[in-house]
Amino acid sequence: MSPNGYFPLEEQDVKKFLMSGTHCGEKNFNTNMQNFTYSRRTDAHYVIDLKKTWNHLQLAAQILAGIENPKDICAVSGNTTSHRAVLKFSLYTRCNAIAGKFTPGTLTNQSQKKNFREPRIIIVSDPTVDHQVIVEAACMGIPVIAFCNTNCPLNYIDVVIPCNNKGAYSIGVMWWMLTREFLKFGGALGRKESWGIMVDMFF
Repeated sequence: MSPNGYFPLEEQDVKKFLMSGTHCGEKNFNTNMQNFTYSRRTDAHYVIDLKKTWNHLQLAAQILAGIENPKDICAVSGNTTSHRAVLKFSLYTRCNAIAGKFTPGTLTNQSQKKNFREPRIIIVSDPTVDHQVIVEAACMGIPVIAFCNTNCPLNYIDVVIPCNNKGAYSIGVMWWMLTREFLKFGGALGRKESWGIMVDMFF
């Protein structure tokens, strides 16, 4: 572990980031995301700082691994490109997942006995698409971790993981890495041990 509390980014993980386009931001830019960008390409797309992507992903994994009951974690994706990744994350971490349409009131309306949930923390794939769940989480005082592109609003988000959250390959790699790091910080997988699940399973 490095002095700043994070494990170093391995070469094979850098390759996964680059091959999946994790660093490729949007042309649009939210000023709150400025600290997470590295530069701007000639085609006007912003480039995301992968060191910060890695550090914030590890921070998120540490937070999640510190929650005693995985069922108190809820992973959400209203974007079809990350439905499979969220369900796989749920499978390997044993947390709850909402993949698809989020029913308003799920976190705030206790009369919805079928859908009502009380998670301790929430992870979303895209703050723009998953805006409703973020607002409800804020009302209930539930912390939010979010995969954020360069154009994403950061209102009510506690931990930002900067990345390309639009591409199926990129967001799949991010959920795969978050799952792996969760297992490593939780002790289910050794730090030097390779994870036998292929990243392709999250696409």
